[in-house]
Amino acid sequence: MKNTLHIFILLLFSNVLICQNTFHLRGYYGQLNAVNTSVYPTDSIYYVTGIVTEPGNNNYTSSFFARYDTAGNLLSQKILHSGFGKIYETWAPTLTATHDGNLALAGYGYDSVGMFTLLVKYNLEGDTLWTSLYYNPFTLGDYFGLDDMSSTLDSGFILTISAHDDINNGHDISVIKTDALGQVQWHRTYGDPILNDLAPYVYVESDSTYIISWGKTNNNLSSSNPDIRQCIINRIDLSGNIITHFESDTINNKQFGGAVDLLIQTDGYLIGTTIAIPNPTDPSLSLGGIAYAFKLDNILDWQWGKKIVTHPPAILSYVRKFFQQADSTILAIGSCPDPTGIHEMGFMQKITPNGDSIWQRNYAYLTAGGDWNEVYDARRCPDGGFILCGESRQYTLISGMGPRQQGWLLKVDSMGCLVPGCHLTAVAQTEGNVAVPIKVFPNPATDFINIYIPKIQSGPGFQLHLYDLNGRLLQNHPIPQSDATYILTTEGLEAGMYILQLLDDDGRILGTEKVVITK
Repeated sequence: MKNTLHIFILLLFSNVLICQNTFHLRGYYGQLNAVNTSVYPTDSIYYVTGIVTEPGNNNYTSSFFARYDTAGNLLSQKILHSGFGKIYETWAPTLTATHDGNLALAGYGYDSVGMFTLLVKYNLEGDTLWTSLYYNPFTLGDYFGLDDMSSTLDSGFILTISAHDDINNGHDISVIKTDALGQVQWHRTYGDPILNDLAPYVYVESDSTYIISWGKTNNNLSSSNPDIRQCIINRIDLSGNIITHFESDTINNKQFGGAVDLLIQTDGYLIGTTIAIPNPTDPSLSLGGIAYAFKLDNILDWQWGKKIVTHPPAILSYVRKFFQQADSTILAIGSCPDPTGIHEMGFMQKITPNGDSIWQRNYAYLTAGGDWNEVYDARRCPDGGFILCGESRQYTLISGMGPRQQGWLLKVDSMGCLVPGCHLTAVAQTEGNVAVPIKVFPNPATDFINIYIPKIQSGPGFQLHLYDLNGRLLQNHPIPQSDATYILTTEGLEAGMYILQLLDDDGRILGTEKVVITK
């Protein structure tokens, strides 16, 4: 009876995951190039926004709005045409629902006056209902770049902006609160009177408070040798007055960026950020940033801090989103380099309440021209899975593969699997004649082949070969690490059966799988 119960629970859990669609998409919406920067899922539609370069608009950039069904089929796409001489760029992952059932998005742009911050309201078909522009209050037309936006509980919006200030030749933080129509209710400025304040983030904490965060640095005074990098967090009231203040200073000798995401917990706040990695030959210089999480209590006092990505090299890693799980664990989603440090991958990592890693999923689109896969946004879907968006970029332009820079969209299940069942695969042994169990999904495949390679004890380098049934090698990709999902395109392949082989760097075959391609 006990065994029967265990089997029933396993089947029930598996059926829950099976109901969660997974897919991978890479595309450019018929434009010169594209980047998916923001996604908002519902139970029937996934809304995606981002940036395209329009060939018919003097190669200017514009914001686009796309609708996908939950199976990943593109239903419609529209471009917010900026018009000749004007540029719209919506890089920040700000797509959000409004209280009247529509959607809002923020970004920035350029016109004949100069730079402005942009707030757009769409209906659910992607038609623009209105746009509002906001210019630099210090010098009209000077740098005024939107970093974050959130809808507020009074049906309005709050925007956080990096604003160039000529007085100190640096940047200050502008916070704009608007009503439901985008009309300014108040505009406050924060920051150090001398140092640079950059990349502000905003979180609507309650019906009486907001949290804003940014990074403070002295790179405006010492651009080649900045030694001040601090994370600033303020709790403010509905009029913008500061209630509580946190400043990272040099806790544990770390140099911090501003917050990129914040998770409210019963005992405080989990903050996602980056820390600078000192150059070993000159500690005053930075090699880059590494994804980092730290915990503050309810009065913004420091509790602990830990790296999110720990495998070397971890520089140029970013955490974008946190998600609280029912079992008190946290999912962190972002981008990190592979072990070679050459290619960037998307990742999802499960961590304990104290920030220790439990597991990590990695995702990368492979091309013969090299690849850079970066996640900009991630949201939890109504089915319990997650949808991630960003860009997939080739280092080298390859004929027939489309533009180098394309939008990237991944739907994974609640365990972070693009290939269903990836979490059930044990660590693979390579001694003797034991084959590595390569998982392929979908199979048959149409546009893309998703391949999960389980953790292999030997390594670190591998090769992935694709052969036709005549034994001709069609594709050869270096695989920098195991325990990751790699995506291949079927572009240029005819319908039929193919053979995938995983080899180690000595040419020994570790695993083989048949793949059927339909067109």
